[in-house]
Amino acid sequence: MKKQLVALLSATAILASASPSFAATTDVVTTKEAATTDVVTTKEAATTEKSTQQVKPLDDYIRVSLVVNTPYTLSGDDVDIITGSSSNVEIDGKIIKFTAAGTYVIQVNGWFDDDEYIFTVTAK
Repeated sequence: MKKQLVALLSATAILASASPSFAATTDVVTTKEAATTDVVTTKEAATTEKSTQQVKPLDDYIRVSLVVNTPYTLSGDDVDIITGSSSNVEIDGKIIKFTAAGTYVIQVNGWFDDDEYIFTVTAK
């Protein structure tokens, strides 16, 4: 994760120095305490103050509603179950399904970025 963060910061610095328009539209803010990086666009900066966030906004999650035992194809196969009972989750490669109703937060670890899913699973 740290290597990906360093690569992202390096790529951003290169793009910012090579393209003035890129530098005008994107700022990268880093906090040492949280070891996180937030990318803030000028559109967002116009409506809110620049600040670092330790919690990912809900808009950045992929929201999925499913019925119990319905398969769903994820973006990758390196999966972490953040919330929800892991005994109710069946994973086979990129296919996930849930054996009990509830709300589950799943993180799929990607090469450059991670995808977070919020699954709302209902009974039949």
